Amino acid sequence: MNKQICQFCIGILCFAFLAMTNLAILAKQPGERFSMLENEAKFSNTDELIILRNGETIFQYSSNRFKDPICAMSASKSVVALAVGFAIDEGALKGVDEQVSNFFSEWKDDKRNKITVRHLLNHTSGIRAKKTTEDVYLQENFVEHALKADLVSEPGASFFYNNRATNLIPAIVEKATGKRMDVYLREKLFQKLGVKDSDWFWKLDKTGNPYGMSGLYIRPLALAMIGQLILQDGKWDGNQIISKKWLKEMLSPGQEYEPGCGYLWWLKSNPEEDQIYFDDSLISIYKANRVSEVHLKRLQSIVGKSFSRSEFKNKFLAAFGSKENAQDFLNDIKRLGLPDGKLKQGPVSSYVAEGYLGQFLVVFPGKGIVGVRMLHYTSETKNSNFLNFPELVRNLQID
Repeated sequence: MNKQICQFCIGILCFAFLAMTNLAILAKQPGERFSMLENEAKFSNTDELIILRNGETIFQYSSNRFKDPICAMSASKSVVALAVGFAIDEGALKGVDEQVSNFFSEWKDDKRNKITVRHLLNHTSGIRAKKTTEDVYLQENFVEHALKADLVSEPGASFFYNNRATNLIPAIVEKATGKRMDVYLREKLFQKLGVKDSDWFWKLDKTGNPYGMSGLYIRPLALAMIGQLILQDGKWDGNQIISKKWLKEMLSPGQEYEPGCGYLWWLKSNPEEDQIYFDDSLISIYKANRVSEVHLKRLQSIVGKSFSRSEFKNKFLAAFGSKENAQDFLNDIKRLGLPDGKLKQGPVSSYVAEGYLGQFLVVFPGKGIVGVRMLHYTSETKNSNFLNFPELVRNLQID
């Protein structure tokens, strides 16, 4: 299970180490733990934050600046995945390997007929898309915009986080069930959780299609209830409202290229159980791209060896002899667009729905904890991501 390490070797790793050290100190008393969480919430302009344990609220913070439901941004995708699960459970969808062209004849006669629902859920459809969403929001019809996309890679051959492709999923749910996705979710999910209509809504494009890449506006407690449903293996008030089988599939690695991604959910390990390494295949890539022989010689002492995150920094610096040498290597790798190492994740310990601005729903099955952090979009708060929220929740020591 390998993936690129995103330039944290010197900077982010040091920050994470210090943050975890601070957490260890502050974890001594419950009041101090929640005080730190509240302070971080205020510092990051958080509007709403809630922590549940075994279904009970144990901490809550509100800025009291806004009263309306908050846009979950890309965390909405994870709820879209639940809609697919409901449709499969009731037999409206045959399964994730059903071809998208069964619903859209436009794709019947070209290579796009190989694209399946699974490919849309695991970001391997191969259809052309930009990394950002500005072009999508300019469209009147998000579904038509996705259907017009050509292929840039063979379906199933590579991972690319694809907002454009995700917008097809609500339309597939509607064609399969006969109900617009938000209406379907009201019936299958929100009503069964006891969530009122005033606590959520789903934004539509100008032609009436629910967004797939975002669009869910929801109050944090209602979002936390979805996390609690996950924690309870799909049961609510004694009723199995979504199958345990679907949740297990949805929350398993969806493809081989990015094992930290299931079906529109992120699968996170405890960082201390991850292993970082360089291997011969990565060195071959470096050589093919003419990375400096000096850098390659310095790397040889750690090639083929795995290190925990806490060990890696010192081993990496020792191999290069100084921070300056290490930074020169990282700068070269970044310039060439190459991975700066490989990561073998430890066992999955949390499921995360995440969106722009640091909208988070985090579920820790082993701890019985659900956490939600949300922020209203304003011009003043667009750079207020609370990136260490999942780690703060993970490290809460609750008796």
